[in-house]
Amino acid sequence: ISVGERDGVLRVHRLKKSADGRGALELESSQELDGESDTWRCAWNVTGTVLASSGDGGMVKLWKSGFKGDDWTCVSDVHGRVRNQAE
Repeated sequence: ISVGERDGVLRVHRLKKSADGRGALELESSQELDGESDTWRCAWNVTGTVLASSGDGGMVKLWKSGFKGDDWTCVSDVHGRVRNQAE
C-alpha cells in the first residue's frame, strides 16, 4: 500500500496475512520515501514492483523495489513545466 501525504513524504507499507488463519492483515514493513513536495497521486505498475508518484513540484518520480520488495529507490524523475492556469 502506498500513501502520499501533504507532508512531502511518500510511504510504502507491506502487508502480510496474519498467522491466526482468519484472513486478517498485519503490517510487515514500512518505508518512507523522500517526495520533496506534497504527493497528490501515486500508482503501481501491474506487478507491484514500480511505483509512480506525482505532486506539487511538477515532477513524476518512479520508485523501484529491491529484490525482496522492501528497499525502494528512485530510479527516474521526470520534470515538467508548471504552467499558469490563466495562459
